Amino acid sequence: MYEFKDPGGRGRAAIIAVLAWLAADLVYTIGAATTIAALNGAASGTGPAAETADMITGVGGVALLVATLSSIIFVARWIMRVNANAHSMSDSMTVTPGWNVGWFFIPVALLWKPFQGLRETWQASVSPHDPTSVAVPPLMRWWWGLWLVSNALGNVSTRLSFAKADAASLIASSWIDIATLAIDIPLAIVLIRMISQFDDLQARGPDYAETFA
Repeated sequence: MYEFKDPGGRGRAAIIAVLAWLAADLVYTIGAATTIAALNGAASGTGPAAETADMITGVGGVALLVATLSSIIFVARWIMRVNANAHSMSDSMTVTPGWNVGWFFIPVALLWKPFQGLRETWQASVSPHDPTSVAVPPLMRWWWGLWLVSNALGNVSTRLSFAKADAASLIASSWIDIATLAIDIPLAIVLIRMISQFDDLQARGPDYAETFA
């Protein structure tokens, strides 16, 4: 039912998409910092003009939206490929390729089910006949923890920005956006490293997993 295919092509596309997302995130965060400076300096007449802040934030917001959608598509395609490969190697898999992506969009279940799918994928790729004996790499736990924190901060920022239109709410939301970038940078680095390790493992075979122990 499942055919093994080299995940390298989808992996490289996913890495490029993640880098583009991080670049857009940086531009958006610069806009957030400019917004803080503009609002704080409005009363005294110092700091950048509100129009400048709005322009940077607007451009960054559009770029971030496009980059986020692109990264979701390309990372999802990569997840489906490595999951399908694990299914072709082992009958221990319980999460299908489609649901490994689908669980990201299901409330509550998104807190653990997507991680379960990739955990099973890694374990089945390392030891197809005895996957439960394989430890989960710390890198995967870091990725999942950072992803959860980044999404939580993003939700708080969005709620603040729409809750009120006053300067205090906008400043608070902008500070959260800046804090989110501090999470998103290591998140992107860890995700890119994880994609590379998955691709190398599946391309070279289970024995190669010993280099990650």
